[in-house]
Amino acid sequence: MPTLNAYIIDDGWQDTSKETDWSDKVWTINSKFQPDFADCFRSVQNVHSQLGLWLSPGCLFGGQPMVPKMREYGFEALSYGMSMTGKTYMQKLENRVLELARMGISYFKFDGLFGHLNLRDFDITNNPFPSSNDERLNDSSYDEQKGYYLSAGTERLMQIFNKLGAVNPDIFIAITNGAYLSPWWLQYIDIVWLINAGDAAKGNDRNGELVYRDQIYHQIWKEENTKFPISAIFNHEPKKISSDETPETFRNYLYMNLSRGTGFIELYIKTDNLSSSDWDILADGLKWSRKMFSTFHNVHIHGGSPQQNEVYGYTAWTDKQGYISFHNPSDMPKSYRITLNRTVGMPESKTYLKVNSPTTNIQGRLATKYRYGDTISITLAPKEILILDFTR
Repeated sequence: MPTLNAYIIDDGWQDTSKETDWSDKVWTINSKFQPDFADCFRSVQNVHSQLGLWLSPGCLFGGQPMVPKMREYGFEALSYGMSMTGKTYMQKLENRVLELARMGISYFKFDGLFGHLNLRDFDITNNPFPSSNDERLNDSSYDEQKGYYLSAGTERLMQIFNKLGAVNPDIFIAITNGAYLSPWWLQYIDIVWLINAGDAAKGNDRNGELVYRDQIYHQIWKEENTKFPISAIFNHEPKKISSDETPETFRNYLYMNLSRGTGFIELYIKTDNLSSSDWDILADGLKWSRKMFSTFHNVHIHGGSPQQNEVYGYTAWTDKQGYISFHNPSDMPKSYRITLNRTVGMPESKTYLKVNSPTTNIQGRLATKYRYGDTISITLAPKEILILDFTR
């Protein structure tokens, strides 16, 4: 049975107590853990997995109490966090993350680079304002300096990422808050957080949560036609913190969520609150993701606007298999047609594909097999989610 790729220690491992000194080594470990995470390494090795670590390069999260101290040390601090171009601090940061990688940390979630969702912290030469994130810096006259800072900071981070890859060629790197969507990142890291969305999907129910997140996907890839692979995006989902929903509701939400095709599934769950049924559904969903993972790098969105209650979904294919997800977010039945061709990413072939669903009995509702060029016509019930798997 495949195991989870990694278990991650999130915010809370770092030592930012009053007596802590980061002048020589930054991001030291607090007393809740052994200085080398020895017990944690043993625990993940016992389940044939690996250990990952959350860390904020700009000290925007978790390390902010140490920013005034590091300013006193002579490190390059901004008004909110640390400068991504500061020679002294960035060298200390590089030394520390390389040390952690040599200890065996195989995954880094770098949270907070050039700011966060609602803030940018710029290193501006001769800044005339009291704060490096003063909103008056939004004036276009500062655009060139801000561009220089982002470019120089990105290059410095890339140097660190390259060196991490030299320590461990299989190391997995995620960049989250304060990053930006550029495909050039993907030469150095694996995954980028969906920048223009909150941590938790908003909505009164699972339908609302899906519409919130999927509308942002629609905006980025359908409206703006952003040239960035959907598979290199991740969210703070799937989320499961209680057992106050039916198994069917959780199953449909989970599979629709996974059908976005992210190459990085980070589970946000409260383990003590999950029922045995929840665990079974979660396991089934993760197995489905493993089975379909080879298709994810081709995933794209189809259909209309989630926010306008139009049918939409995701689809991805290889020569051997593919899937299509559908979501009708409205309170009314909706008819929808999709043609299996290159527009949806299906490879051209005369071979028939068998079709089934991992979540729903589709017998009598659809044909048992389709081939290239066929059109699927389907009526979706209010708020219905449907996943179709195709195999040769």
